[in-house]
Amino acid sequence: MDILNKSQFRHFSERLWPKNYSVDSGHNNGRLQIRNCSWRGEDESIQDGKIAVLPNFVSVMCPVQKEDGLYLICVLDWKHGMNRVFLNVPSGACEEGEMMDKSASREVEEETGLKCVSIHPLNKNPIVLNGRYLNCKFVPFYAELKEAGSSKIENPDEFTKTVLIKWNDWMEFIQEGIVEASSIITTYLFMESEFWKKYSS
Repeated sequence: MDILNKSQFRHFSERLWPKNYSVDSGHNNGRLQIRNCSWRGEDESIQDGKIAVLPNFVSVMCPVQKEDGLYLICVLDWKHGMNRVFLNVPSGACEEGEMMDKSASREVEEETGLKCVSIHPLNKNPIVLNGRYLNCKFVPFYAELKEAGSSKIENPDEFTKTVLIKWNDWMEFIQEGIVEASSIITTYLFMESEFWKKYSS
């Protein structure tokens, strides 16, 4: 697993960016449903709109303590919605009928090749990212890991690379807008949790 620093971000981003990107306004992903909705406004008029219904998902904080400090296992991931590469902690959608802790363990193993010794939710309830346009919730987790391995991602449509990032660099990436909201929320909930004491002392 490569260690990523700020100077290498552009290099990996360019490698992960797909060619000939275009947007088809009529395209729907198989997991995405666009639904019409309506409601009555304050003036009693009927309002309408659209919402995107997505599967619930998980986000997993995977810290690694090394001799020279605290690192975080992260995934460089090209996202077609913004046509850019983001940094995130291991994360992904829950399968239908799958418990969220099982989803979290599965995503960690799929994206990093590492097995979870234990996994713990960082919030009492699922979190809503955008209640106006999205019907979707996520749960942040903290995981203790077992053994090294290699990424098992086999989906050719995913442009990803698993990396180790020093904690201070990770916090700078957050400030630079390279990290998505769910990973930011997971980070700060981790820092407020009892598990943070193990790494901050």
